[in-house]
This record gives sequence, structure tokens and C-alpha cells, in this order.
Amino acid sequence: MEVDILIDKNTDCLADTRIREEVETEFRMRETPIRLKDYKGWKFNWSFTEKNGYDIYIYMSYF
Repeated sequence: MEVDILIDKNTDCLADTRIREEVETEFRMRETPIRLKDYKGWKFNWSFTEKNGYDIYIYMSYF
């Protein structure tokens, strides 16, 4: 299985419910390996993805 996604624009899609405003977000390539405890209980094996040379991007928000 392969997923190939083009991200053409970063749009604000998260809101701070305390003040009811959108927060700034950005995509970045993850620079450190994902530890097992980071995805324990998930139904996705991140170690397989990393070991097979895929880049993993994270979606960050600023509060």
C-alpha cells in the first residue's frame, strides 16, 4: 500500500477553543525517530514506515 499526498497549501484548521480563534500551523519533516511509546496502542506501525525510508511529516500548531 502506498499513500502519495501533495500538500499544496498550509491552511489554518485548528482553533483555540478558549479564545475561539484559529491558531497558526505548519508542516515539518520529523527529524528524530518515533519511539514505540509515542504510538503505543495505535493501529499503525511507524517503525515499519521509518525503516523503509519514508519521510514523516508532523503538523505543528502554536498556542
